[in-house]
Amino acid sequence: MSLWTTIQNYSDYKSLSPNEQQVFIKQGIEAQGYKCALCGGPLYYQRDYAPIMPVVDHDHKTGKIRGILHSKCNSDLAVVENNGEEWIQKAR
Repeated sequence: MSLWTTIQNYSDYKSLSPNEQQVFIKQGIEAQGYKCALCGGPLYYQRDYAPIMPVVDHDHKTGKIRGILHSKCNSDLAVVENNGEEWIQKAR
């Protein structure tokens, strides 16, 4: 059974062993066609290369896993999600 299709919530992902987390990420990358779920750029399993290191993205309100992203894409997304409304108000 695939961990990628079984684990839907971030708290369940965090309860996996480190080895299972690696398998989950690798399965997610494969399921996404080796592309970042946000930018569509190539995504490979490279844990030690920070800008493109794959990370599990999730909704912070619901805990639902949304996909595997480059770490930089995940950080950028968090900035927009956390500040988007404020930026929209300032732009008006």
